[in-house]
Amino acid sequence: MVRAFAKEAARPSLDDVERLSKGKPSKSKMGSRAVPHRLTLAERKAYEISKKKGFLVMRTNSRSYPLANTWRNYCEASGTPYIKIEQGSVAQSDTFYVDFSPMQEDPSRLEALREACLTEAARIIKTSEGGVASDSESDASASDSEQESEGLKALSDANLETLEANEYDQVSEGGYAFRLVCGRQETKAIAKAVLELAAKKS
Repeated sequence: MVRAFAKEAARPSLDDVERLSKGKPSKSKMGSRAVPHRLTLAERKAYEISKKKGFLVMRTNSRSYPLANTWRNYCEASGTPYIKIEQGSVAQSDTFYVDFSPMQEDPSRLEALREACLTEAARIIKTSEGGVASDSESDASASDSEQESEGLKALSDANLETLEANEYDQVSEGGYAFRLVCGRQETKAIAKAVLELAAKKS
C-alpha cells in the first residue's frame, strides 16, 4: 500500500523519516502500521542514492512500497518535489512522475513551476528527437507559436498525463503533478531540469 499525500499536512522531520525507515516509531507519531516504511538493505541503498540525486529510480510495476513511501516522506520533510522514474525493460520506455505539493508553497507558484517544467520537458524531448538543436537555433528558425506547437506535440507523443490516484502513484489534491513516458536518457534529463527549476523558484 502506498501512502496518499495529505493536503496541508504538517511537515515531518527528517529524523522521523529515518526512524520509520528503520522500523522504529516516530517521535511525532507519524506513520501507520497499515503503511509500510521499513527498508530492506537493497531498498536503503536505493534510498541513499535517491537522496544524492534528488529523485527515485524504480523498476516498472515494482511493489516496493516501503521505498516509495519513505521517499515521499523525505520529500515532504525536505520540502522538495517528489520525483520518481519507473524504468521498464530495454525495449520499453520509462515513466517520469513529479508532484510539487511537498514543497508546500503558494498555489500560484506551484502552478507556475509546473508549467515551466512542462515547457522544459517539451524542449528536452524535442531536442532528443533531433527536431531542435538549441534554443538559439529554434529562435532563428521558428516563431514562438510554432515552438509551442512543437512542444505540445512532443509532450503528446510522450503520453503526458495528469496523475490520478491509484495504488502506485502518490498525488496531491491540488493537482500540481504530471507524468510522461519517454526514453531513459530523457527522463533523467527532465528530472535534473525539474530540480534546477524548483531550486530557482524556491
